[in-house]
Amino acid sequence: MNEPLQIASATATLSNHIVNVGSFSGAAFGSDPAIAGSASFPVHCTAPETCIVQFNLHSDELSLARINQLLNPAARSQPWYRLLAIGQQHDDALLKLRAGGKFNVARLQFGPLPASNVAGEIQMNAGKVRLDVLRSDLLGGHHNGRWTADFTQSPPRFAGGGTLQKIAMDQLSALMHDNWAAGQISGKFRINMQGANAASLRNSLAGSLDFVWTGGSLRHVTLEGRSSPLTFASLAGVLEARQGKLLFNDCKMKTAGLDYTLTGTAAYDRSLDLHLQREGGPSYAIAGPLDKPRVEALPSTSAQAHLR
Repeated sequence: MNEPLQIASATATLSNHIVNVGSFSGAAFGSDPAIAGSASFPVHCTAPETCIVQFNLHSDELSLARINQLLNPAARSQPWYRLLAIGQQHDDALLKLRAGGKFNVARLQFGPLPASNVAGEIQMNAGKVRLDVLRSDLLGGHHNGRWTADFTQSPPRFAGGGTLQKIAMDQLSALMHDNWAAGQISGKFRINMQGANAASLRNSLAGSLDFVWTGGSLRHVTLEGRSSPLTFASLAGVLEARQGKLLFNDCKMKTAGLDYTLTGTAAYDRSLDLHLQREGGPSYAIAGPLDKPRVEALPSTSAQAHLR
């Protein structure tokens, strides 16, 4: 660790060359939220595969920024995402560690994104990590899934997949500092990315979300002849991430009495290039910045030709 860990209390026994820490509680400099739990590890290892640390940890509050400060030898008041650069340190003990156990965190801060009641299991195998999130409350909904990281490669590789249930779009909008959407999203996702900083992770992001968005609203989009923002009962389809853009593939939108097909892209710089197509009626092109998009009505024949 980069800072001393002050142990407030602990009980331990030594038996058959195994140290069993029945319970402990401590914090770095005594000011952080306490980390408590239990652990066991061998005194002497005959081979790497037998030198395994077992643990069960819990804390009321943690952040990846603080974990980075404590564990990453390259971190000296660095941004939270520098935790991902850990694989660049050839002398890092974490690249040799073999450990496994359970964790429970009442509140976990991942950059600007807060999660609560996070519980799961983690396995560390000499620079390769598998994280099973068994429960997590996120943005008014829930997330669970499996994440893997490989710090033995340069740059590090990351992958994840799982389910999202009833994610509140107004809470997501608040994180983006723009009240642009409402409703709830549920779905299944998969993600792959690589890199050691935020920019490389974002640029390499590839994956998909098979989603259903219910009770939705796009608060900056008003269709021709309407006096209020676009609302819909449901929007369902597949959202793909690749080459710095989010692609809507043949998504079906159901509004009051009308059905549309949504296609197009939303770039990471928040610029839109979307098309709402409806058979037998006017369709729409939605383009420009997310906070002030331009909506252009297209006659049915023109819209069909444009989409082709």
